[in-house]
Order: sequence, then C-alpha cells, then structure tokens
Amino acid sequence: MIRLVNIQPRFIMEQSLPQKFTNYFGLIRTHDFLTFAQTIMGFLAIDRTIDANSLLLVFKYILILGPGLYGGIYIFNNIMDYRLDKHSSSKQKRPLVSGQISIKTAWTLFAVHLLISVISIILVSSSLLSFFALFFLVSNVFYTLIAKKIPYLEIISCSITHPARTLLGIILAQGNISRCLLLLVINLFAAAALNTLKRIKEKELCEEKGRPVLERYSTKSLILIMWLFLSIASLLLALMVKDITLYLFAIVLVLHAIIPVFIYFHGDKPLKLELLRLWQ
Repeated sequence: MIRLVNIQPRFIMEQSLPQKFTNYFGLIRTHDFLTFAQTIMGFLAIDRTIDANSLLLVFKYILILGPGLYGGIYIFNNIMDYRLDKHSSSKQKRPLVSGQISIKTAWTLFAVHLLISVISIILVSSSLLSFFALFFLVSNVFYTLIAKKIPYLEIISCSITHPARTLLGIILAQGNISRCLLLLVINLFAAAALNTLKRIKEKELCEEKGRPVLERYSTKSLILIMWLFLSIASLLLALMVKDITLYLFAIVLVLHAIIPVFIYFHGDKPLKLELLRLWQ
C-alpha cells in the first residue's frame, strides 16, 4: 500500500507564466525524454529506409510513452522522494524541494498525465503500446518503492528500461528480436555503467542522506562494478562484428557510456562540472 506524502503546504511566491512552465518541465524532467532516442535507434537499426508513416508511428509512441506516461512517472518519483531530496545538495533547485510546486499540485499533475496516457493508449488501440506502457509503469513503481533500497538491484532495475526502449523500436520496425538480443544486452550493461557512475558522483558529493542505499556501497566497489559493466558491454561487441548494422549501433551505445566515464575521471574541470550539472 502506497503511503501518500503528507507535507504541510509551503509558501509559494506568485510566478510568471514562463516560470510556471519552467518549473513544470523541471518536474517532469524533460531532458530525460532524450532516452527515447533509443527507440528511434532501435527502429533505424532494422529499417534505415524510414518513410513518413513509419516516422509518424514511432514519434506517436514516443509522445505517449515519453511526455505522457513518463512525465507522470517522474512526477510520482519526485513526490515519493521529496523527503530524501531535501537532504540532497544537488537537488535543492528541483521544483518540489524548492517549493516552486506544491505536493498537492504535483499529485494533480500526476493524475492528469496518467489520465492522458490511458486515454491515448485506448485511442491508439495497440496491444504493443499497452504492453510497453504497463512494463514502464510497473518497473518504475517497483524501482521507486522497493528496488531503490536494495544495493545492485537498484542499479539493474533503473537500467532495464533502456533496452526496453530500444526493443520497442525494433518491434515497430518488425525486426527479428533474436537477432538483436546481443544489442539489447549491450544496451543494458552500458546503461548500468552510466547509472553506477551517477552513484559514484553522489558518493563523492556525500549524498547518502538523499539516497540512503549509497551507505551500503563503497566507492571502490562502485568503481569496480562500473568497469565490470563496461567490460562486459565492450567484450560483447566482438560477437557482433558480422552484423555490421547492429555492430555500429552497439558501438554508439558503448561510447555513450565510455565518454562520460572518461570525462568524469580524466576530463578537465569545466567538462566535469557540466556533466554534474546534467545529472542534477
């Protein structure tokens, strides 16, 4: 049973319309919608001769699952993590923590997003869309309420939705899933490496009060598991050389993980600060 967050209302200053939109976009974490580029990548890995109808279909799914469903999921996550986020130095500017949006308003926006998503799914009338919507909703609620308290499981749990995005694109392009299995596994380990790097950053900033599970990790163990994830992803690349199209996309996935790791540990200070800013 979900225990609703009950917070005394805070004084919220009158905001201009642009500021209200800025706070709303911050609440639904619009920058994270870029992860649905993996859906486009999965589609192009199978069908590079994309036409207008196919493009419309892909973006229709992304629009419903991204800003629609995931917008609501991120609001739910922010509400559930409100008390913890107050103790995180890197999350003080988030709309709920800063008091720019009230908890009551956030619950209302969550309900609106969920309602719009359900109506959109019904109108599209697609079992595929329904399946992925349910998968994303259940996996994120499981992570928020249960998995994020358990070391290592929380890293895998928040990483597994990334290959799911790619898989959606592959299915939309009517691709052979068994042919793309290695690509999806590489996608999972690359995403897990990035999520582990994020926790290394939080350990460095002493964010244990904002993410209590960090107390059960050592920095050394996180670095070790991050390199393990990257090594597995890189080694699996060797098994994909014969399928040049999928191989090229797999390289992009691995580089997407390796470059932030290199910047964080070996880049100059401005680059590292920019990386930290993007993760706030």
